[in-house]
Amino acid sequence: MMSANGRDEGSRVRKVRTLAWVLVCVCALMIVPLASVTSRRTARSSKYDDIRAHEEPVTMLLQVDDERIPLARKDENLDTDQSGEIMELVDNLEGTKWSRTKASAPTPGEIRQYWRTEDETYAKLPKYEDIVQEVREEALDLAGQRNVDMRDLAAVIALAREELAIFWKLGGLTSPDAYRHGFVARALVEKAMEESGVSYDALDMLKETVTSLNMTWFADGKPNQYAIDLLWAVLEQQNSIIESGEHGADASSYYTMCDRILLARRKTGNVEARESMYRWLLDHAEEGGWTCRRRYIEKGVELTKKGIDYIMPSYVYKRPVELQDIAVVGRRLRSFQGTSPLVWESKTYLWEDHEG
Repeated sequence: MMSANGRDEGSRVRKVRTLAWVLVCVCALMIVPLASVTSRRTARSSKYDDIRAHEEPVTMLLQVDDERIPLARKDENLDTDQSGEIMELVDNLEGTKWSRTKASAPTPGEIRQYWRTEDETYAKLPKYEDIVQEVREEALDLAGQRNVDMRDLAAVIALAREELAIFWKLGGLTSPDAYRHGFVARALVEKAMEESGVSYDALDMLKETVTSLNMTWFADGKPNQYAIDLLWAVLEQQNSIIESGEHGADASSYYTMCDRILLARRKTGNVEARESMYRWLLDHAEEGGWTCRRRYIEKGVELTKKGIDYIMPSYVYKRPVELQDIAVVGRRLRSFQGTSPLVWESKTYLWEDHEG
């Protein structure tokens, strides 16, 4: 017969075992929701990783006041934003890549100040439409002095480029003395189209003059609807020529589609409007020679279906670019050629000699 001490000992052992079992069950119950939370966090992270994956891993986001400005540098990893949000305000800068070292890159503050200076000058300039007649007379005088036949589109474009080069050399929209040269460049192209008809190349140069003279959004983040409407009208004409088959798939039509992608939501009110533009790029990748961009274009189709913004990287520069180059291109079309002949010549299309 078991003694009282033996029964007490057995009772204590059973209590200890029971308590241990209860603790195991409690721990198990705690681990399940923790695993669920971890799973949700992982899923959330994966979701935002998918969104971030729409950019190449060379893009770096810089902080400018309350906005994030993507300035990419070669051979650097993506500086991800932990919130996973894509700032609508910097649509125009996303996808631009720069061959610069971190030490030599302009600071976000310098870029922001450049934009403010542009905006201040821009606000004081006359509207092109208000002085178009006198500007056209000035353009015709210049063409006469240079013996340029207004029916010779190539010669007119060359002269317009010279005027744009002067415009940028004088400071572009940071200088109140420069705009006239940009206006004359635009007037030259418009007059040439009146003389010899509308063509894809003429529209391409007209687009360059308009985007040079008008940023698509202001430093405070508000869109420049005047510029967007002007540029969209030109892009629609170019798109009609592309769809007619008159202009095939090449670097220029690639950038026309990229320009339309950039402005589509501003004009249509939805991101999904870009899907057809990405599909055109996908369908013509072989003909246009940008098959190496196919994975990014396919990503554009998929992301825009989901209503996620996507701006594809477009080109790199072969030489270090200056503050003006970076600040200006951030608020212009993807097809924008740059601020000087040197920059124009140094631009490299991604499918030419850039790996990735």
